[in-house]
Amino acid sequence: MTVSAPEAPVVPLELPSRVYRSYALGLLMLIYVVNFVDRQVVSILAEPIKRDLHLADWQLGLMTGLAFAVLYTVLGLPIARELAGALGGRVELDTQPGRGSRFRLVLPARSSLY
Repeated sequence: MTVSAPEAPVVPLELPSRVYRSYALGLLMLIYVVNFVDRQVVSILAEPIKRDLHLADWQLGLMTGLAFAVLYTVLGLPIARELAGALGGRVELDTQPGRGSRFRLVLPARSSLY
């Protein structure tokens, strides 16, 4: 006995225009550059900050490492949730004790952006 799965219907995919793709790529590149520069500014100014605030090395390490990690962790999910909601989607969370958590960003196939 053979069981065959029904073939999925072929849905033509309409790609965004070249202008929109270039705009999106430029915007993502700009965000990446700002993110990179943001982290580098603190490292470049580390010694003057250390002198002015009379910080020990470990305190400066907390400021440059742990502070960024906590900030990105705490703000990352709320920002993603707001963006997903604005695009008509949602963020799903699946947590299993002892196994960890899984986040899924679900967006509609078509967006009103293009």
